[in-house]
Amino acid sequence: MKIAMAAEMQQLDRLTIEQYGLPGIVLMENAGHGTVSFIEDTLGSLKGKTVPVFVGPGNNGGDGLVIARRVHQAGGYPFILFSLPPERLKGDAAINASIVNKLDLPSIVLPDPFDTKEIPASILQRHGKHPVACFIDALFGTGLTREITGHMAMIIACINDLRQKHDWPVVAVDLPSGIDADTGRILGCAVVADLTATYGFAKPAHYQHGGAGIGRLHIVDIGIPAAALKQVPLKSIALTNTVEKNLSKRSIDSHKGSHGHLLVLAGSEGKTGAALLCCRAALTSGCGLVTSAVPHELNSIFEHNLLEAMTLPLPSSTTILSINDFDSILAAAIGKTAIVIGPGIGTDDKTEQLVLRLYQEISLPMTCTFKRLNHCFQTKAFF
Repeated sequence: MKIAMAAEMQQLDRLTIEQYGLPGIVLMENAGHGTVSFIEDTLGSLKGKTVPVFVGPGNNGGDGLVIARRVHQAGGYPFILFSLPPERLKGDAAINASIVNKLDLPSIVLPDPFDTKEIPASILQRHGKHPVACFIDALFGTGLTREITGHMAMIIACINDLRQKHDWPVVAVDLPSGIDADTGRILGCAVVADLTATYGFAKPAHYQHGGAGIGRLHIVDIGIPAAALKQVPLKSIALTNTVEKNLSKRSIDSHKGSHGHLLVLAGSEGKTGAALLCCRAALTSGCGLVTSAVPHELNSIFEHNLLEAMTLPLPSSTTILSINDFDSILAAAIGKTAIVIGPGIGTDDKTEQLVLRLYQEISLPMTCTFKRLNHCFQTKAFF
């Protein structure tokens, strides 16, 4: 699955409009129609239900106005909450504002400041007999790069508060408002969504930290021609289903500390490469943190070659791992998730004593190389 940066998506939109002749208002219509279809496929029919739509100042707000009209056509009751007077909208968003005005769809302009308690009261007063199906967040889209403050921050806080207090689902248009599309950074504050309908292609933020608030993601085909993609080749590609099904599911807002801390006991003089490969393999396979306990005279080799893994120089070990550092290793094992013993560790008697003692006294999940196990069994160290 391809991912589009904000600038790439803007370029694709521009090519579609200017070179291929598909008007921007058609793209907006496709976006709104696809969003309402996604909502009904996920939450059920909107007929007879209320759908408040928060409308922002740009094309994202225009998408929201199409959604409001499509909800009306589906037999629902849209209620439009403008963040600014609709006459200040421009371009395709202004055209859609004119359409909903002619259809006499109910709307209000949120004053600056406004009493957040008035919002649910206004909704219930107008549509008390019709349950709320969801809220639409059409405040900001992929073009947002500045911190959100003041009036818009108050509206976002209101949306999140309504979601939490009334258990009303929130549907984000393209991206939850307040998230940088390229980095996933939260720009001061952000809407927490339950569903997100994005247009054309997924954005990097959908798979980064801020994307924890996107809920279920759906990509709407808005009509970008395949020929345009040849002119704007997308550089980012998300994991395909083939790869993804072989990886454990991770929360999108998890971090390295969420995915285990491995203690590695490996390497000796002349065999540091085995330990380095072990550490790199652990990180590549998804381990969050790796600490390698190493003989102190070899520490510089590990420090130079390991950029992500941490090292623990053992004071009593010079060129091999020794029983003399058992207490240091035992202390290092506290808080770890698992332990690996063996690659390049050697067969010195002091090393063998260390491995045996660790096997007897550490309850962590432990992986040993075959050579290390075989040597211990030959000497009956485990019996």
